[in-house]
This record gives sequence, C-alpha cells and structure tokens, in this order.
Amino acid sequence: MFKLAVLLLGLTICTVMPPFEGFDEFAHVSYVEQLADTGLPPTYEGTISQNIDDALNEGTVPYSVDGLPRSRHYDAVEAASLPDLQHVIHDAPDAPRHYVAGGGRNWQAQHPPLFYALTAPVWMATDGLSWSAQLFALRAAAWLIAWLGWIAGMRVLERNGQDKAARCLLWLPLFLPQFLPEFARYGNDSLCLLLMALLTGAALDYAKSDRGLAQIALYITLGLWTKALFLPVAAGIALWLLAYHGREKNFWRQAALPALGAVAAGGAWYAWRLHADGSLVGANEFVQLAQRGGLWPNLVTQFGWSVLYHGIAAIFVSFAWAGTWSLTHLPLVFCTGLLLPMGIALALYLKKLDPHDAAATLPLFVLLPVGGGLFYHLLSFIALTGGPGTPGWYVLILSPLLAVLAANADVPVRVWRWAGVYAACYGAVSWVGLILLYGGVLTRNAGNEFAPTGRSMVDGLRQLAVLGQPELAVFLLFSAILCLLLGKRATRR
Repeated sequence: MFKLAVLLLGLTICTVMPPFEGFDEFAHVSYVEQLADTGLPPTYEGTISQNIDDALNEGTVPYSVDGLPRSRHYDAVEAASLPDLQHVIHDAPDAPRHYVAGGGRNWQAQHPPLFYALTAPVWMATDGLSWSAQLFALRAAAWLIAWLGWIAGMRVLERNGQDKAARCLLWLPLFLPQFLPEFARYGNDSLCLLLMALLTGAALDYAKSDRGLAQIALYITLGLWTKALFLPVAAGIALWLLAYHGREKNFWRQAALPALGAVAAGGAWYAWRLHADGSLVGANEFVQLAQRGGLWPNLVTQFGWSVLYHGIAAIFVSFAWAGTWSLTHLPLVFCTGLLLPMGIALALYLKKLDPHDAAATLPLFVLLPVGGGLFYHLLSFIALTGGPGTPGWYVLILSPLLAVLAANADVPVRVWRWAGVYAACYGAVSWVGLILLYGGVLTRNAGNEFAPTGRSMVDGLRQLAVLGQPELAVFLLFSAILCLLLGKRATRR
C-alpha cells in the first residue's frame, strides 16, 4: 500500500503546483511541443514556444524566474485579475497549440530527445486542452515513468539478493523529501531514474553471473540519449567493470562489441553537439565558456573560496530539499536534520566497505564521477557568472545505487527511525509552506525563506483554486493517506 500511496502523493503534487512551477518546466514543455509539432528537437539557438511565452506573460511564474515583461509572482496577483488567470489556465485554446518560435532561448535544447519523443504522444493528445489539463497529463506521464523506475529498482535489487537495499529504496521517498517534487514534474529526469534502475540491475547481474554486458551497454546507450548525466555514469560503470573483470581474458572478448556499440550509438548525439556548438554536452554554460576562451581564463577572474563553499553546500542542501522552482524553504538550519543521517550513512559505508565486494563498491564507482561532473559544472557556473548555480537534486536519479549504499552502511535502526520521522515532518511542513506560497499568503524573502504577506487565508484559497486543481488534489491526498492507514493496519495483523 505504501507504493500506491507514493504514486498518489506524486499525482497530488502534479495537481498542486501552479503552471510551470516544476524545475525548468516551461523549457521542457517547449521542447516536447517543438519536437511533436516539427519532428525535430530544438537547437542551441532555438527559442521557447510563443504559446508558452503568452501563458507566462498572462499568468504567473515561479519566484526564481525573472525578466519576462508582464509576468507576476504569486504574491503580486490581485483578486480582480483572478478571472483573467482562470481563463488563461483553465480554458481550452481556440485551436490546438502548434509550435511557433517565441522570444527567449530554450536552454533545455542541450538534452537528447529520447524522453521527449516518448512523451510527445501525450502532448499531441492534449494540445487542444487547457494548460491545467495538459500540464497535469504531461506531469503525470513523467511521474508514472519515475514511479515505475522506483518500483523496478526494488525488483532488480530483490532479484540480486539485495533485500535490505530494496527496503532502503522503498523508504527513500520518505527520507529524501526532494524525491517527490523532483520527479512529479515534467522533465527527463524521470526516464533517467527508470534507466538507472535497469542499469543497476544489469550491473549487479553481471557481478553475480558474469553475464549481461549487452544489457549494460543498451541501458547506457538509452541513458546517453536521455541526459548528459549518463556520461559520468557510463565512465563509472566502465571503471567498475575494468576494476573487477579487466584481468579476465573472456571479459575483453565479451565486452568489445557492446562497448563499441554504446560508444557509437550513444556518442552520436554528443559528437553532433560538439560539431554544432563547440561543446560535447551542449549546455549553455559550457557553450558560452567555449566562446569566451574556456574555463580557466574566466575562472581566475571570478573565483572566490566563499563562492565555492556556498556552491558545494547548495548541492548538498538541494539534494535533500529544494522544493519547486520557486526555491523557497524553511530556515536552512532545519535542513541539518536531513543531511546528518546521510552523512552518517556515507561515513559508515566508507568505513565498512569491502573492496573485494563488487556489488557494494558499485555506488562509489558511479557517485565519484557524477560528483566530479557536478563540481566541474559548479566551476563553470562560477567562471561564467561569479556565483554558484549547480543543483544537487539530479543525484536522486541514482536512487537505486543510493539504496545499495545505505544498505551497506549498517546504520542503527533507531537512527533511521528518527531520521524518517524528522524527514516526514520536514516535508509536510515545507509543502504547507509551498501551498501557502502559491496562494500568496506567504512570499519569498531575500534569504529564499518563507515570509508572510498579510494576505488572508480566504484570498489564498481563492488563488489556489485558480492556479491548481484543488478538488482533485484533495481527493488524491486523502486517497494516499487512506492507503497509508490501510497498509499500517495490514502490517500490524
């Protein structure tokens, strides 16, 4: 029942978030609109859809989005404008939406097209519906993919005798409250989670039976066609295989063809980006740095130890909790209660790690290059802007491996019990704050923390009724709570 409850909680978030409140959501939606309508992914010079520009300028935007000429944050919505917002969000368009180039650049053009191609039919089936209905359909499709990845992760761990790791993965959405908002939005991270679960299963299969290299190569290839994060993941898997099987003669003969296939098929997208944009990944930061002379000349003029420290801290904090794109949170001191159990688990894992246990070392082999990639992105962002800007929620894609790490840490049960209670309370209070933020009852202060606006709860509820789908949200939430209660009762029998 807990698995069903998690599914329903994710769907609840899909209904509660205002339009485009998910991280980078309007750029992801513009990508799928362009791909579905033209058959081609956006290029580096491609722009956000005019449909989305109009919706943003006539509606609301997350607090982290600025620079649009007529858009408003949630605390700037006036009661008299609610009927206009109702029309923008809940009324169907006069004709199905078709891609027309808008004004701003689509920075998500960096991504390979696999996820968007898989979800393009959802866009095409709903392009004549209201933004509210279409965004719910897109978010629900992405969340369902992620939920299936979570379920698949538990199945492959159990299949490989990792029952404790499977239990850790089961409870991970509770201990890491960022899990739900990260995947209950429209974005390609959901497919990454599914592919990471399958890749973890294939790697553990190979550690146990020396069979499955073709599956490993397949999932890496699909991952490379989903997100560039699979570049360091692929590097980590390759190093892990070499460390434990590189001296075996049969390994090289078995690995040659799958490896060449993965490099050729998975690397094709990145070779094209390197040719077209001058950057292997094609991310805005890397392309702009290449145009300005590279990382080092820009970093020496912008670097500061304080900025680096804050950037590293932001990666860890946003891994535990960042909320949604408005990036508003409780005072940061309360995040310590989320990070401390993670630090304990990592320390115990490293202390007890047996280097001869291939399955136990797999998380370390993957986390190190992924961490290195995030650090390089942080340095690039500092070189470009002089400030930090690398989020840590992407690491949640590695949830199946994080579960293996936690299982091998042997953290005392009472520590996990108190950590779970704290994380559940933190997540619940944070979501109450976010809902009040969307209603304009709270706002975001200079420290990105919740602050009161003086608006009444009645006015906040009226605004929430326009920005979201409160009736459906309440139904889904109570259904999730009922599943939890029934599951707890069944467990006691």
